[in-house]
Amino acid sequence: MSPKRLEDMYDAVIVGAGAAGLSAALGLLRSPEIGDLREQGVDPKILVVSKLQPLRSHTGSAEGGIAASLGNVESDDWHWHYYDTIKGGDWLVDQDAAKLLAEYAPETVINLERQGVAFSRTEDGHIAQRRFGGHTRDFGGEPVKRAAYAADRIGHQILHTLWQQCVAQGVEFAEEWYVTDLVLANEADSAADPYRFVANGTDNAGNSEDAGNGASASNQAAPLHADGRGGRVAGIVAMDTHTGKIQAIHARNVLIATGGAGRLFHTTSNSWDLTGDGMALALASGLQLEDIEFVQFHPTGLAHTGILLSEAARAEGGILRNADGEAFMERYAPEHRDLAARDVVSRSIMAEIDAGRGVADPKDPDGPKDCVWLDMTGIETQHMRETLPQVVETIEQYANLDPAKDWVPIKPTAHYTMGGIPVTTEGEVYRWATQNGQSPTAAGTEHTSPEHTSPEHTGNGNTGNGNADNNGADDVIAPAQTTGRRVIVEGLFAAGECSCVSVHGANRLGGNSLLDACLFGTRAGHALAARIAENPVDSPMADESSEEADEPLIAAVDKAASDRTSELNALLAGPDAAIDGEPAPDEAETPSDGNSGTSAATGEALDNPYALMARLGTIMDRALAVRCSRDTIETAKQQIAEVIAPAAAALRAHDKTAAFNQEVTAIWEARHLLLLAQAMLDASNAREESRGSLQRLDHPGRNDERFLAHSMTRITPSNGADAASTSQTWQPVHIADYPPQSRAY
Repeated sequence: MSPKRLEDMYDAVIVGAGAAGLSAALGLLRSPEIGDLREQGVDPKILVVSKLQPLRSHTGSAEGGIAASLGNVESDDWHWHYYDTIKGGDWLVDQDAAKLLAEYAPETVINLERQGVAFSRTEDGHIAQRRFGGHTRDFGGEPVKRAAYAADRIGHQILHTLWQQCVAQGVEFAEEWYVTDLVLANEADSAADPYRFVANGTDNAGNSEDAGNGASASNQAAPLHADGRGGRVAGIVAMDTHTGKIQAIHARNVLIATGGAGRLFHTTSNSWDLTGDGMALALASGLQLEDIEFVQFHPTGLAHTGILLSEAARAEGGILRNADGEAFMERYAPEHRDLAARDVVSRSIMAEIDAGRGVADPKDPDGPKDCVWLDMTGIETQHMRETLPQVVETIEQYANLDPAKDWVPIKPTAHYTMGGIPVTTEGEVYRWATQNGQSPTAAGTEHTSPEHTSPEHTGNGNTGNGNADNNGADDVIAPAQTTGRRVIVEGLFAAGECSCVSVHGANRLGGNSLLDACLFGTRAGHALAARIAENPVDSPMADESSEEADEPLIAAVDKAASDRTSELNALLAGPDAAIDGEPAPDEAETPSDGNSGTSAATGEALDNPYALMARLGTIMDRALAVRCSRDTIETAKQQIAEVIAPAAAALRAHDKTAAFNQEVTAIWEARHLLLLAQAMLDASNAREESRGSLQRLDHPGRNDERFLAHSMTRITPSNGADAASTSQTWQPVHIADYPPQSRAY
């Protein structure tokens, strides 16, 4: 579906139609504020833009379950879920956000059921639940059945239900429209105090502000900067792939819900569309990404395909075995064994492979021994086919094996991006502006959140083997000691995997991703509704001042659309065309072999975006998959600078037709991935410790004294073949109830 006509101005545009985007749309439209507007005859103008038909969104591939302390099968308590989430994230979790996640999880799951999600059932008719890695009773005790499931197709059920509900609500979709630009506009006409911020519930003018509903003061609206440093969202630019036309979409509010970036890696469980578009759009707009160095590698990807074999396979009785047939997880996680946290299991698999106890893929018996076995033969065959139909089907079709009789080769696969666009618990995008003498790089509306102004790490400080010194520099402020304030970007929201509300920290627990998307997507929708109600586009009370306020926003989006149209024309003009701001391909810096668009290392042609993304994925696998070091990171950066970046700048379409030209969108996707790769590599290099999913071989210990902090990475995009540059600031973690402890399973 495509809109019959674009509105001159939208109240809100939602980019992405997976669980987070659809939940946001429903949360918005079902809110009391929108109900009141409709009673007054005002219907909000909402548009959901998706580069896919919504039912193809990656949410549909989620298999195992959605976590909630329903207690339908075993006694459970949301406080236990809260603790498990913090421990699972290796204490890099903002505990105010994790508390909301755990406390409102049962409500979220019950609401999904009421909307039509067909959960599997217990014998007495309740929602069925199974064990999942890292979920326990009694604050780290025995595993507990907390994941509500629908066989092994819970994502499919949730996605179809949310989409049907959106259709029933009359949500307008722009399907197969690819968003190329997120447009922010400065507001220089605000008469408000440009340095007003909220601290401890009171602004610097003495005005009290109530955070309300468990949210911190940083979630409240405040004036914009008056000096041009600030800004607000103006809208987006998108390409309608059906017509090949670039469209300017003006909006007073935008929510980004574009999913993760698993396609940064060659071995990944992510679908081809997860190219990190929303995160790259934020970077290109001058915004930061939070904790982008943390990427979860799911332990059980089908050998050399990366296709996910759900954690439910181990929850139902599957066992990991090495080449000797040993159930090796008993050595690494004596209590939880195969259902330890995912980062623990993935590292254990790699340790077995490094020790020479790996196995080869039966499809390539003479190939590298870089897999281990998943033994599902102990699961009763009928039960396996009833509870794990998708896992069984995947193994049969892609490995030609029968899991009831054969052991299955698996290896870790890139699965989930813990970091992303920094947001409050209401989904508001913000920038972290540092203090302590460091120059803040603020954009938007200044706020201070009391819990983020000092590092409350009252635990054991330096944990593990981390080095707590500052390399001899007494004037260097440790990341965990930085202070600052959250700076809201007016009208800009994000939700789902592309965002970072920091409920996952350094490692996500299974079952928490769907919960995050649905719960915080809904909360973001509520926050959007509150903003729309203050000043709806079709308000009968609107006067000329409202239209005048929209003029700079419209101008900014139209300018971005014009620039993007020029770039599109150059891409379609063929390999010899230059693009504004980029050298022509024959002028671009060439790799060391002298052949532009060819990899000196492999000899393969990189003159199309698909080959380029494949090569980038291989580089990122070698640099960051499960473990890394400064050497692997620097090697990847050098390869990207010498081969990938110039080849990306030289990419042009091989067909001059704009409509349905997938190569054009693939070029933009490749460039988005390149931007993200730079940010991820530099953020990984800056964190000199091992925590959660990030295992630094050269810094093997967790270092709370220095790095109990969120990395905030900003990037200056490359100009042609020049490498992008990055900078990191650090935001302390909010520790509320559970000080850092050692982490073991």
